[in-house]
Amino acid sequence: MSRLFVLPVHFAAAGTLSEAVSLNGLLLVGIEMPAEWTAADFTFLAGSVPDVVRDLYGDDDNEVTVQAAEDRYITLANPLRFAGVKFLQVRSGTAATPVEQEEARLVNMIVRQWP
Repeated sequence: MSRLFVLPVHFAAAGTLSEAVSLNGLLLVGIEMPAEWTAADFTFLAGSVPDVVRDLYGDDDNEVTVQAAEDRYITLANPLRFAGVKFLQVRSGTAATPVEQEEARLVNMIVRQWP
């Protein structure tokens, strides 16, 4: 049984993207939402280097999306979608419709060692 770790990501006030964080050797398995969140789902950007990330799509040609809302702990039904990701950036909203957060937000990504 592998241990879980918390990887915090920050959204600036009026921001739609977190900073890129390293998942090198870690697998995203859950998300802990803050008590306050401007209504928006999560989508993601991924890359092999932190300065060059691209919209994350599954092999079904759909943007990888997690339904999000304030003050909840979300477990991911299919965390293996993130198995090939070295750097991850989290978006509030979708690529087509990003959603600005009204205030600065801290979201905890729950990760475990992989494999």
